[in-house]
Amino acid sequence: MTAAASRRARVAVLLLVALALFSSGKFVVQMAALAARSAGPDRVSHYLTRFVDLRPLLPRHGVVGYLSDRPDAVQEYYLAQYALAPLVVIQSPDPPVVIGNFFDPEAGTRLVAEGRFPVLKDFGEGLLLLGGRTRR
Repeated sequence: MTAAASRRARVAVLLLVALALFSSGKFVVQMAALAARSAGPDRVSHYLTRFVDLRPLLPRHGVVGYLSDRPDAVQEYYLAQYALAPLVVIQSPDPPVVIGNFFDPEAGTRLVAEGRFPVLKDFGEGLLLLGGRTRR
């Protein structure tokens, strides 16, 4: 091999190594930026923490009711079921204990007044522990 060919081979290897290092460095920077953006609680974790104080006041097993001012909020209903498992959470005001999950601050007050639910505890952010609906 001639000196010129040897020099070209070394330059090619150095360029290949530099390209590999650049590509790896770019990947590391992108992953660090992604980790920084995703730091902190995600939406699901934040939602589940709403039920931490409610959980000890519920029965250990059985069925509890669930009321909301947004019947189309299916994801929130499923997250409530997940947070309160193994309890069975049904969309009904009939069980003796009902969870009120309201998005409009006034809706909870209106539904409680209309349905005559006793408020056992108000956890804030629209989360209420209600007694079952009283019959007229």
